[in-house]
Amino acid sequence: MKQVMPFIVIAILIGTVMFVMQDDYEGPDYADIKTDVEIPGWTITYYINDIAHDEPMHGIEAKRTEDNGDFDTMKSLELFLVSSEGSFYIQDLEVEDFDGTVRHEEVCSGCGQDEHINGRVMINWNDQTNTHMEYETFAIEIND
Repeated sequence: MKQVMPFIVIAILIGTVMFVMQDDYEGPDYADIKTDVEIPGWTITYYINDIAHDEPMHGIEAKRTEDNGDFDTMKSLELFLVSSEGSFYIQDLEVEDFDGTVRHEEVCSGCGQDEHINGRVMINWNDQTNTHMEYETFAIEIND
């Protein structure tokens, strides 16, 4: 029994440390300003963070919905965002281990100056058989 006791104590210590050091990460918080755009097969969120600070950030998150195919069949992806505050272009020509989400964020130089932002988002993706293209417009009202 004396020989097994150190292993039991070590296992208890490791279990305690793993329990205490758990990561409760829930992803980024788009609490400031955001709008969701529904495109067939995708939910796209355009957001602005830290609007009251010197360098506000604006970004986009595209989540693939499960009702439009399998993630494993996606071969390439392009995402375009054009807004009154700037534009993004995301390209991944060899998609590997796609988890269903694409995210991009940049500094927004004019986000604190306008009362509303208009834009357009377009997403192209290629699966094993077809190339798909969807686009939609969006608007965000900024109220301080």
